[in-house]
Amino acid sequence: MEQGDEAGMRDEGFRVSSLASPRPSSLVHLPRPCLTPLLLLFLLAGCASATPDDANAPNVSLHIAQEDSAPNAYLYGGLVNVRYVLSVTNRTKDPVTLTRIEIRTVSSGAYTIRPTSTPINVDLAPGQEKTIPLSLWANAQGGNLSAHESVTLRAAAYMTGPNGPFVRLFTEYLSEQ
Repeated sequence: MEQGDEAGMRDEGFRVSSLASPRPSSLVHLPRPCLTPLLLLFLLAGCASATPDDANAPNVSLHIAQEDSAPNAYLYGGLVNVRYVLSVTNRTKDPVTLTRIEIRTVSSGAYTIRPTSTPINVDLAPGQEKTIPLSLWANAQGGNLSAHESVTLRAAAYMTGPNGPFVRLFTEYLSEQ
């Protein structure tokens, strides 16, 4: 073989190690020492950039629960109707109005929901709790394994209180049975 042919046949993208070699495989890659502090810095910056709850916003709690669905509802891929119950509790001494809620799935699961905004006009008296039925279209992934995966919802509730409008963000983890 000529020298140019030998170089042309080598694949520079892979390292090949011999099984008879006494040295450990050269395919194991360990993180470099300078990358660890950098990754830690990015992690801390990501945690610090999360939006904290506004201390001046009224104390209103929200919770979403999924109603029972038909057996094997998520076994086949395609559109499915998912029913929820939204519970809202006004723990203040002032009236609050829920004007809109946005719901979406955070990652893949039994189904995914694209960001959906639903207008709601519900008045909550001081100390009052209300439940609101919701129905959203979702896209089922399909398949025996994914039909039973958990779903994580991220929601934003837009409200109006005595000091003006405010937003409550919350996350719900729904376990599929």
